[in-house]
Amino acid sequence: MSQHIGIKLINEKNQTIRNFDLNLSILIYQLKQKVAFDYPLLNSIDEYDNTCFNKNQCELAVKELRKMLDDQKFTDAKEDINKLISILSNVERYQYILFIGD
Repeated sequence: MSQHIGIKLINEKNQTIRNFDLNLSILIYQLKQKVAFDYPLLNSIDEYDNTCFNKNQCELAVKELRKMLDDQKFTDAKEDINKLISILSNVERYQYILFIGD
């Protein structure tokens, strides 16, 4: 399992707009261990490398995250899921979310 998966918002010039204080390593590890195929976009987040989502991918990821809120396997992760929904819901055109794997 990765030690840390960080998140930052960047623009099309790869300049950091904002860093977020959220470590997704446990959530992504749980997802990959339990039900990876039910959440294909979130499963594509690489624990050990960087993964970038554009606005459209963020919208799809929010749908998967909302589905996770109803999934009993992720009851302990609801706070992180809600934080991630909030982050991804605010990505605008020409902005990207960069997941920074460890």
